[in-house]
Amino acid sequence: PFHGWYLADEPELNKTITDDTLRHASDMVRAMDDRPLFVMNYQPASIPRFAGYADYVGINYYPAFRGTLPFKYFGESFRSRTERAAREAANTGKELVLALQGYGRAPDGTDQFFRRLPTDAETRYMFWAALAVRPRMILYWALYRSDPAWIEKTLLPVIAEFRSTFPGDLGYWTPTGLELPPRVSATGLLDDTGGRFILLVNHGPFKATKISGTEIGISGTALVGESPSRSNDGWMVALPGYGVGLIRVKE
Repeated sequence: PFHGWYLADEPELNKTITDDTLRHASDMVRAMDDRPLFVMNYQPASIPRFAGYADYVGINYYPAFRGTLPFKYFGESFRSRTERAAREAANTGKELVLALQGYGRAPDGTDQFFRRLPTDAETRYMFWAALAVRPRMILYWALYRSDPAWIEKTLLPVIAEFRSTFPGDLGYWTPTGLELPPRVSATGLLDDTGGRFILLVNHGPFKATKISGTEIGISGTALVGESPSRSNDGWMVALPGYGVGLIRVKE
């Protein structure tokens, strides 16, 4: 079984792919099957041009380059790029898909577009930070341009961490009454039973300590990251640089 059809990969960079090509391919697939179609772009600004041919739109963003230190990405930050993609998808009325970095050097040591595999910390951050913009799906290209050891030792633990709390479908809600530093985001997540959680992501390199909430009751423990502490007017949690916190909300 498969979920949908990958109609085009970064069509704005491929001059042989025309609007007529995509229109014909989209019509042909829709005549055969009712599963969703995907178009993945390199730049968020290209999403509106190609959105009409697909049900899901999104971007590929692989910011870990060979020779760079962890989290020292060229160009746009991961948060900025994915937030721009989310805005473009919302403006087109389409579901968002994000392709995250799962490749670097091939197993034989050959270089892959000057990329390196993300570190454990980068992989964990990018996965949860992607959820902060509420995608419909997350996609990894990790079959032939990755490393089996990286998949087993780095990627799978992050997926297992997520699936231990969200074994089924994931939903979203909007938390209120939170005080957040500018570099921290808060996203409401729902499990398949309706259980509510707050996902906190620190998008900066420095520890964030002033994350507090007054209007939302919490269970007192964190499923991921550090547990919140009591404050005078509610609760407070601290996150390390590029850290993640997942807190269960009281029913």
